[in-house]
Amino acid sequence: MGTRSINRFMGQMTGICQGVYEVGIGVTDPDGALRHWENFGYRLRATGSLDRAAALALYDVDSTLHSWHLSHNAADKGLIRLMRWERPAGPGLEMAPLRTPGNRWSVQKTDDLLTVWTHAEVARRQGHAISVLGPVLNARAAIPVAAQRPFVAAVPAAYNLQFFQPLFQQIVMQRQQIDVERLGRIAATSLFRTSEVCHVGLVVYTPDVALFDFYERALGLMRTTQRRFPYDPDSPASEMFALRPGEAFTEIDFDDPRARADPSHSLAGRLRIFAVESSSPPTPPVDARPGELGYALYTLRTDDVRTLWQAVIGCGATHVTPILTDEFGAPAFSFRAPDGYAWTAVEEPRA
Repeated sequence: MGTRSINRFMGQMTGICQGVYEVGIGVTDPDGALRHWENFGYRLRATGSLDRAAALALYDVDSTLHSWHLSHNAADKGLIRLMRWERPAGPGLEMAPLRTPGNRWSVQKTDDLLTVWTHAEVARRQGHAISVLGPVLNARAAIPVAAQRPFVAAVPAAYNLQFFQPLFQQIVMQRQQIDVERLGRIAATSLFRTSEVCHVGLVVYTPDVALFDFYERALGLMRTTQRRFPYDPDSPASEMFALRPGEAFTEIDFDDPRARADPSHSLAGRLRIFAVESSSPPTPPVDARPGELGYALYTLRTDDVRTLWQAVIGCGATHVTPILTDEFGAPAFSFRAPDGYAWTAVEEPRA
């Protein structure tokens, strides 16, 4: 596709991609997985399946597939797709550390982080397969530490708790004196009082952040923030990513076009990219893709799958499938972004 055609599609793309629709999770016990996510406010909305030929065509996996789509309140993004493969392709992430290239994880908002931490820590002490990091406090989220007035005035702060299990790579966040009202809606009756998935993460080792222009140019997502974090032994960012002296990462946010470049206007379904700079050999990469167990896929929500398909082809994606029908009967196609991550785009009309 020529430059003029690409520019035409870029003009059409505004609002076509509405953000990250689902986290696709390979499971072996769907009933147990459903109970897990019910505690985080999700409910079963639909079931579906594909035979081997259809699964091979859409996901490049030679296996029959049964899937369960989980909703959360009235959310239109940040949802869950449980995927049981007759023949899983591999074990997946297996609690890969956050800084692992190719990693995936989800972040939800809560107003009761302590309850989540209690369950995670008790599970760890009982010897369950779980890694727990935090809660990590970032008291510099809104006002520099030196300018704050403890015991005199409110202290804006952000708390993050990371708890990774073999099939579920999760982080919950709680904000204090910081406006994130639009960023997800908490399911108040759920055990852990959590919202839908507010954002998902991916990790690539590169100093060239232009690699990620694809998400803006091809998908029409809005780049809202871009911040570089060098190693700092007192930084919560360095703690979460286990940064070493001389290392850094750039955090880039891509949002629903309806959001603004202002954290108080963020919407669920955000893509958060971490571009790691390191002179030492990287942690061995993982390639979590459909067919694997655990977090293996992110899907995108669109109301015009054909226009999105044409734009993706014109902007450097590989392994682009034809537009097919997914296990829930929706028009869909899969592709690899230039950074190597596997995606599936799903057409869902706007509410």
